[in-house]
Amino acid sequence: MKLSSLFHFMWKKITGFFGQPITRKIIGVTLFFGITIFILLSNYSADYVQLKPDEVAQRDIQSTINATVVDENKTQELRQQAAASVQKVYQEDKFALSDTYNEINKFYADLEKYLSVEAEPGEKTTQIKILLENINIKTDIFQPGHTISQLTRFLLDKTADDIELIHQNSLMVSQAAMGKPVTAEALNTAYEQVMELTDQMAFSAEAKDIIKMVVINTI
Repeated sequence: MKLSSLFHFMWKKITGFFGQPITRKIIGVTLFFGITIFILLSNYSADYVQLKPDEVAQRDIQSTINATVVDENKTQELRQQAAASVQKVYQEDKFALSDTYNEINKFYADLEKYLSVEAEPGEKTTQIKILLENINIKTDIFQPGHTISQLTRFLLDKTADDIELIHQNSLMVSQAAMGKPVTAEALNTAYEQVMELTDQMAFSAEAKDIIKMVVINTI
C-alpha cells in the first residue's frame, strides 16, 4: 500500500469518527466541563479565607483592595468640634443707643406731663400707674422691689427737679451699659450692668427701681 493511500485511509477513519453525532456530543461535554473547571481553578487562591459574622480569623489577613472605611462616630465628633470652633457672627444694632435714649426721654416727658397737669388726684395717680405698667414689660429680666402703686406714690411726692435728676441718671446708666456694640447675645450683660451701676448711686430704693425699670425695658 502506498503512503498516500495509507494517509487517505487514516483520514477517512478520523473524519468518520469525529463525524459521528455521539462523538461530537462527548467532545462538547468534555470541553464544557474542562473550561468550567479551568475558570474555577483560575479564581482559587490559597490565601482565600471565608469567615462568618463574629468569627475570629486564625491568622492576619491583608486585603489587596484599597478601600475607605468611615468611622461614623468619630466623624460626628469631629463635626461637632469643628462647629464649636467657628465663631458666631454677631449682628450689631447701630441704632440701639439712640433708640433707647428716645424711649427714655419719652417716658420722662410723659411722666412730667402727668405730674404737671391740673387734674384730680385720683386721675393723676391712674395715669402715672398706667405709664409705669406699660414700661414694665421685661418682668422676666427685672422685678422691682416695690409695687407699681408704691412707685406711683413716690413719684407723686417728687418735684420736677427730682424727676429730672432721675431722668438724667437713667440716660447715664443706659449709655454706660450700652458702651459696647449691642447684640442679642450681649443683652444679659447689659442688664447686669444697669443693675450694678444703679445700685451704686446715692438714690432711694424707689428711685433705683424706677431707673432700672425704665432703662432695662428700653434697651
